[in-house]
Amino acid sequence: MTKSRFAFGLTLLAAFAFTSLSGCDKASTTSVSESSGEEGHDHDDHDGHDHSEHDHSAHDHGDEHSHDFASIVEIADELTALNTDIGKHFGEGDPEGAHDPLHHVGEVLLAAEQWVAKMDDADKKAKAQAAVDSLLDDFTAVDDTMHEVDDVSERTEKYDSVKDSIQKSIDELKGLE
Repeated sequence: MTKSRFAFGLTLLAAFAFTSLSGCDKASTTSVSESSGEEGHDHDDHDGHDHSEHDHSAHDHGDEHSHDFASIVEIADELTALNTDIGKHFGEGDPEGAHDPLHHVGEVLLAAEQWVAKMDDADKKAKAQAAVDSLLDDFTAVDDTMHEVDDVSERTEKYDSVKDSIQKSIDELKGLE
């Protein structure tokens, strides 16, 4: 397991622990708080990496998300919205703007894994797990560039190299219900 996959996985584990302890057991739709999120948590060593090298004013670190999805299709819809936002930022030459939606993807994929674990149909379960694994791999690769590569064009090239695979996996999830 690479260091970055471990860090992304650790983020997912932290999100799981947070949602488990914060009472995310009611069936409702997902919502995102519009707070700035800057207050209330330290940025010195966030998610296993140092954020001191980039400006936080351009993106939101709000952690007040509800991940009580009613279906795997709802998860796919959330992933579509996040991926659209991520793609927009990369397309505008602003990969830093994609950083927070990228980390939110990790939280949504954790919820997806929980849904997959509850699926009864073995064929659907296998397809869903393959799609989630592919999304984890693709988004981890993009996240790696956010922390390891300074060149904006290299970051954008990485996203461009996986965006079709991301869309294919999201479409696979949408087709499961």
